[in-house]
Amino acid sequence: MHAVEKERDQSKTKRVPIYVTPSVRDAIVQLRKGNQTYGDVVAESISQTLRSAVSPTMFENLHAVGRYPLQKSVEFQMWFDEESQFWCVENKELALLGMGVTYSEIISSLEDCIDGHLLLFTRFSDEEHSADSLEVKKNLEEYLDFDSSYKLYLEKYGDDDLCL
Repeated sequence: MHAVEKERDQSKTKRVPIYVTPSVRDAIVQLRKGNQTYGDVVAESISQTLRSAVSPTMFENLHAVGRYPLQKSVEFQMWFDEESQFWCVENKELALLGMGVTYSEIISSLEDCIDGHLLLFTRFSDEEHSADSLEVKKNLEEYLDFDSSYKLYLEKYGDDDLCL
């Protein structure tokens, strides 16, 4: 079997041999339509698998983001980035953005956002924040208990003086 590999100059392509098991070859042949190359079919198959690995319903009733318990469920907007082949989960009001291919990667990414918020909002006084930052803090306090969450943060990272 051969796949078409596009070079940096999009007008040039070359055929590259690929080796697959007979069952994979049969699946590719069955999926192939019209003028598609085997590479197109494999790429689409990978994309479909990645898209189906995560569902918006997974983020509807979160009671925690990683190690951080939530006081109430957060609403997220979700989309699949076709070009980069990963999921994006976002809540703009809370300045939370998680990205990844799997549920656990997205949660880990969201948890990293919360880590940053905790560090900034606990280490710096309100006078040192912009109005937009204070709005995020106010919104986030509806969902997250800063005191107990900051203790969890310190359990993971230790003394926060080392983080700055």
